[in-house]
Amino acid sequence: MMNDEALKEDSLIEGVKESLPEVNLDVNLGTASHLPQPNESEVKIEGFFLLNLDNYVQVAAFLMNGLPRPVRFEQIPLKLTDRSGQVLLGYQVFDMSNVPEIPANGVLPIEFNFSQDNIFTEKIFQDDWKLSFEMENLTARISTPQPVQAMVIEGLNIGEISEDQRQLLEGFLVRLPQIKEGELNFAAVQCSFQDGALEALLLIRNGTARDVHFAQLPLALRDAQSQEVAQAVFTPENLVIRARSARFHRFVFGPEHLLGASPDLSRWSVYVPQSLVNTEEPREANGEI
Repeated sequence: MMNDEALKEDSLIEGVKESLPEVNLDVNLGTASHLPQPNESEVKIEGFFLLNLDNYVQVAAFLMNGLPRPVRFEQIPLKLTDRSGQVLLGYQVFDMSNVPEIPANGVLPIEFNFSQDNIFTEKIFQDDWKLSFEMENLTARISTPQPVQAMVIEGLNIGEISEDQRQLLEGFLVRLPQIKEGELNFAAVQCSFQDGALEALLLIRNGTARDVHFAQLPLALRDAQSQEVAQAVFTPENLVIRARSARFHRFVFGPEHLLGASPDLSRWSVYVPQSLVNTEEPREANGEI
């Protein structure tokens, strides 16, 4: 006979099991062919089955990867809504650390169990529900053919940009050239004038085995005509690129740092005019808008 402590421990274990997503290999993947397919450079989720159980709601879904590279989620915040998406029926964040990556242009069948505490209605009707990502807190790793695999990218809140901007960024990441082991470089993302200043969004990639701290960073920017149009020495606060990771960072060249009027920003590049302390000099980054 089990004592109270053993019963309590068992109930805790069951609670943990209920909250973990499980890959469902018994699902016929042909079912996914009847669902809306992801666009190129898009990852989406489609729920196709829901059960209202005593202590949780079980949802079967397909994770569909439209990218030409595998994707692994670290955690997935999911929303259950009515079909219109207007009424929130449930919300839960799922740990995906033990779930396999989704193959390039592939599909992963999976089951999510929403605990009753995370369901905000007495019953979810079979003909009136939808499963979707809660984009603001979504974290994933996009595997690449680079020596530095599954680079973590930081510095941009995905919840603060539009869907179109998110897809443009995903396409940009897919098209990036390979970064070599031990290399540090800048990738030019977007450049525009704002209130008389020139703002340049860069992706700094660190392929080394150590964190890189930028206390001072001299940068210069050239336009499509190879004319140098801005130069400044930045002293960013707490700008750290972790080992084998990448970070978006926006650099603002004030009016006092502009060297010419009306630059051609249809193509542009940014470079470091002098070597960085304790790092290799990054390669020039080319940008196109």
